[in-house]
Amino acid sequence: MPLKRQILTSFFFAITSCSTISRSETIAIFRRSAPEIMTNRESVYLSVGDSAVVEVWAKTQANRTKIAVKQGSKYRFVVPSGQVWTDWFIRSDANGYPHGPLPFLQEAFQATKPLPDKNWFLLVGAIDRPRNATFAIGGKPIEVLMNSSGELILFANDSKWFYWNNFGRIQVIVTRVL
Repeated sequence: MPLKRQILTSFFFAITSCSTISRSETIAIFRRSAPEIMTNRESVYLSVGDSAVVEVWAKTQANRTKIAVKQGSKYRFVVPSGQVWTDWFIRSDANGYPHGPLPFLQEAFQATKPLPDKNWFLLVGAIDRPRNATFAIGGKPIEVLMNSSGELILFANDSKWFYWNNFGRIQVIVTRVL
């Protein structure tokens, strides 16, 4: 990552850790010209090379990013290392975990996850709602070609009945690359 991008990213993390704006109303956009913090409810299209840093709350079934994506565009997702969130009492990074100490219970609810065959608490993306154009992200940098248009949402891959017992959040850097 170029030094300028690292400085901007570090600056944003310092700002957001002190922010008093509601978690559902903030997004920072790093345009090639200058960063901006958006607190309105309008969606934004990123130009190629622009980045946004968003917070993904484990308790929220669909974290609205305010990033409008177009079918055929490509985005890079990067989760800075060291971040964890918690599923009941199981701490996990954005890669999630295969099963907890009560696998028989998780097996009973496996089909109610947006991506049933993927790890519990894997970072997942979708367009407009959790089961629409859903794709796995995880904790390693990944580039995803959008197969539909709409608002990008991010969330933990968990049973739709158990978001109430989740805690914490992770930050994700979203960059348009195509």
